[in-house]
Amino acid sequence: NVGALVVDITPESLRCKWPVFAEGFDVIFENACFQFFNRNRHAQIAYVKRVLKPGGLMLFFEKLTQEDRAEYERLEDVKNRLFKAKYLSPGDIDLKRRQFLQDMQNCQVTLAVLLHAIQQHFGHAYVTWNSTNFYNVVASDDEVRLRNFVELMGPGHMPDEFRCHTPFMQLPAKIL
Repeated sequence: NVGALVVDITPESLRCKWPVFAEGFDVIFENACFQFFNRNRHAQIAYVKRVLKPGGLMLFFEKLTQEDRAEYERLEDVKNRLFKAKYLSPGDIDLKRRQFLQDMQNCQVTLAVLLHAIQQHFGHAYVTWNSTNFYNVVASDDEVRLRNFVELMGPGHMPDEFRCHTPFMQLPAKIL
């Protein structure tokens, strides 16, 4: 029963079951999760943000789609040739594409859609990393806390062969 595996963490359950988190979480990390449920990032962010402390940080790691399907496929090819091919056989890459990625693609959104949803819930955000179709974004209503977090991260490393977008966005990049 898959339903038995679902834990609905609500503000009330935090207060009752986990009093150490009664005020919410300082940081929530959405690690490529939303893309497996639906495209409604606004509702997904609203659902999760209710257990985030005021001024807390929300980190998003998302595989995004592109407006242009050919560009999406080009970026997938870069990832498959330069990264996956080091660890997976061509057959495994194809199997993963057919079995796994088709369902996930139905729920992916563009960067513009993700940023619009984030903007509806947070006052400030940075893109902190990008490679092919993958993005990391961090958001908060507390501009100082967010800026401090981003500054403590330091500069990210991205091998040139994975800098696929023209022009390449200098990261971290303040977007809100």
